[in-house]
Amino acid sequence: MNRRRHARFEDVHTVTLVEIISTKAITTHLATITTTATTIDVSMRGMRLLSNAPLTDNTTLEFSFDDSFPETSRSARGQVEWCNKQIDVDGYQAGISFSEQQIVEAMALHLKRQNN
Repeated sequence: MNRRRHARFEDVHTVTLVEIISTKAITTHLATITTTATTIDVSMRGMRLLSNAPLTDNTTLEFSFDDSFPETSRSARGQVEWCNKQIDVDGYQAGISFSEQQIVEAMALHLKRQNN
């Protein structure tokens, strides 16, 4: 059964991830110069990415796309829905759902432009 409600499109961006704890304080930089996350595909409601660090399910993240993404919606919040260790290569794949309407609308516009 396919649980996806929105079409996914291959789209590669470097993403910086910052874990947010319940007090909304920044706890850990998960992606730095030496540890990066890269999108594999995106939809208007989320993204699948490849990370060198494991991500904890149900964790709130603040993420920032690289300069290839429009500046007006480069940063937002999301939630880790799942994270699995890669079998044949180093790293982890994770699914992130977008938490803010601003990024949902920006991603829908971005995907429309990319796929027309």
